[in-house]
Amino acid sequence: MKKRKKEEQNNGIKITSYSAWLTVIAGILIIGAIILWACIVNIDDIVQGAGQCENGVITCYFRVQDVKHLEEGMDITVSGKSYKIEKIEAEMYKPEELPNNILYYSQNSSWYQKVIAPCDLEDGTYQVQSKIGIIKPISFMGGESD
Repeated sequence: MKKRKKEEQNNGIKITSYSAWLTVIAGILIIGAIILWACIVNIDDIVQGAGQCENGVITCYFRVQDVKHLEEGMDITVSGKSYKIEKIEAEMYKPEELPNNILYYSQNSSWYQKVIAPCDLEDGTYQVQSKIGIIKPISFMGGESD
């Protein structure tokens, strides 16, 4: 009996197969690629609203909670063109006080504020957006929350 145990101990121990190691390495490479992507990529933080253009001036309506991120001189984008915000009005509007098609192009909200910018668009109603910052995906991983 002692001899048999000794022979068993002399045999090599097979821990895992090559395919298992390849799977582990592939998993590590995928996780590394995701972390690298999260460190490199930038995602634009955008607020959206709607605007009514008349006679070279676009009056935009943004949700009140979005207007706090906007400042005079910032860019708004309409149909791929950028325009500078000239004025942000303090007065707030209920949805029923907005012009006809504005609610179709804007996000739902209880209150809206006006943002005015000169433009070279044809008269009409447009979807409007403004970039308020940049977010890195890595910031969502394990940081402090507000």
